[in-house]
Amino acid sequence: MSAVLAKQARMLCPHCGSESPDEAPACPKCHYNFGVETAPAITTDTATQERQVRKLLIVAFLALVAAAIGWVVATRFKSGSSGTSAWHATAEVTQPLVATSVKLRPKQYAVYPFLLPPGFKQARVDGSFTVAAGSAGMVELLIFDPPSFVAWKNHQPTTSLYRSGRLRQGTLTVRLPVSSARYFLVINNGASPQAQNVQLDLKLHYSS
Repeated sequence: MSAVLAKQARMLCPHCGSESPDEAPACPKCHYNFGVETAPAITTDTATQERQVRKLLIVAFLALVAAAIGWVVATRFKSGSSGTSAWHATAEVTQPLVATSVKLRPKQYAVYPFLLPPGFKQARVDGSFTVAAGSAGMVELLIFDPPSFVAWKNHQPTTSLYRSGRLRQGTLTVRLPVSSARYFLVINNGASPQAQNVQLDLKLHYSS
């Protein structure tokens, strides 16, 4: 019985395999220290780590690309919108109003009514008029809104949007109010006893 216990009390050296007493602090053959336990080695799966790193890099790259595309689209949309607004705010239509030579009899006037489109924001008339060299007198150019024109035609006191005074030639730039869309351009020879040939070159400008 004691022999069995003695045999069980011995242990094998984990380093060289030699038998040693159970109480021995070290192997008598290779001097391996029984009191030191070696921690198991921690192994790392390098391939798995590399795959994870690649995935993270791909995700980060795609996020950067998406952010860049979103920024470009937003910038172009904003730029396009602001450009369109500016174009609408400054776009101007120009069309001939009167570009002809008119012959006025003594004490006579010629009327050219014109309309502006609904919702116009700004409008003006500009250009020039000239009495022909063979005519001795002078003419007057006027612009009216409808109520003022009716009053003027009926020889009633009124005001005009523009009155040149009696001239042989003149240039004008007249801004029209937005209170009316209909106006009357008048070439007046009412104060002259002679016929007049007048060359007109007038344009209408407006924005909406």
